[in-house]
Amino acid sequence: MPQQLHGGTRHSSFDCATKFTRISSHRLRPSARFCEIQQPANPSIERTLGVMRVTFAPLLLFVSVAANASACPVAEEQAVAEQLPTLKSWESLFASFKAHVPNCDDGYISEGYSEAVVRLLANRWATLPRLAKLSHKSSSFENFVLRHIDASAATEDLMRVQENARHRCLAGNATVCQQVAGAASSALGEQVKSLPAE
Repeated sequence: MPQQLHGGTRHSSFDCATKFTRISSHRLRPSARFCEIQQPANPSIERTLGVMRVTFAPLLLFVSVAANASACPVAEEQAVAEQLPTLKSWESLFASFKAHVPNCDDGYISEGYSEAVVRLLANRWATLPRLAKLSHKSSSFENFVLRHIDASAATEDLMRVQENARHRCLAGNATVCQQVAGAASSALGEQVKSLPAE
């Protein structure tokens, strides 16, 4: 419903609409909010609204540009989706991270990254020193890995990750083992919270 600004017996109204950016054939992301002024108000209110237009126009432009810049293009999204099943080493995951994150790390793509991370930690625990080496090179990659130890992963894989981190920590990797164990424990806790009440 239009928002009303009152001044004496006359008023102005705003008709607002949201601009969306298409990020896939079936997904839209809001990119900016635009408003048009109808039925001009008295001169003092008109002057105020003119200042508002000048003040907020650059901000709306910035929001729109920033949203578009962070959106994952359809072609890139498809490329990442095809790549996800092949991410079976820390090196390949790191290369995908450098090429596509943060633009393409949302929705089913994000869940695919989580599956890759958790399965590496669950089934290829002996490669942990490679993760530690890459994390030392890029703290943002370390944060990416820890963030993707989440509740979207399979419970049995998360339990294996937690077991590996707590009882099979490799020499010289105490810090990363502690971080991985904590993330896996939090993810399992989130899964328990999401269970329907009996």
